Amino acid sequence: MPVKNKTDPVSSKEYKEEFERLASDSYERLYRSALYFTGNIEDASDIVQDTFITAYRSFNNYRGDSKFYTWLYGIFRNLLFRHRKSRKSYINRFGSLEEGLISDDLPAVKETPENLLTGKEKIIRLYESLNKLPMIYKEILILRHFENFSYNDIAGILGCRTGTVKSRIHKARNLLRKQMEQ
Repeated sequence: MPVKNKTDPVSSKEYKEEFERLASDSYERLYRSALYFTGNIEDASDIVQDTFITAYRSFNNYRGDSKFYTWLYGIFRNLLFRHRKSRKSYINRFGSLEEGLISDDLPAVKETPENLLTGKEKIIRLYESLNKLPMIYKEILILRHFENFSYNDIAGILGCRTGTVKSRIHKARNLLRKQMEQ
């Protein structure tokens, strides 16, 4: 739980140490999520940096009722939506996605040129299909399958019931399957 200091908690050594301890394991995971949503390295870096700055400044509001990453992800989500609204001509750029994500996430198979090409094409097709989904379904699939959040955590992040999460995931999977078949 964060250190409560009535004078200036942000500048206290305990505040900084506690934030760093909790935040240290979150950067890569949050950055990967930002890449899934934005599709480019620059936007992902900006959003993650803004998330950590905002989280640090409001860390004294973190009560410990949820996991730190869930709280941090809520801040990230708000900044992501603001970012998307501010960019009316938002377009995912898959060149950056390939550089930042795809090369690291290829399945471990025999590394023949044919296998690498086929695997990479499948991953690109998955991301393209995912990005064609309405945001509500794209987000829920990312939270569940890329971020590995539990149904209860997703419900907390989205502010809905667990049953709603399950039904949205089911619908999102069906929509993604249809997109992949096209």
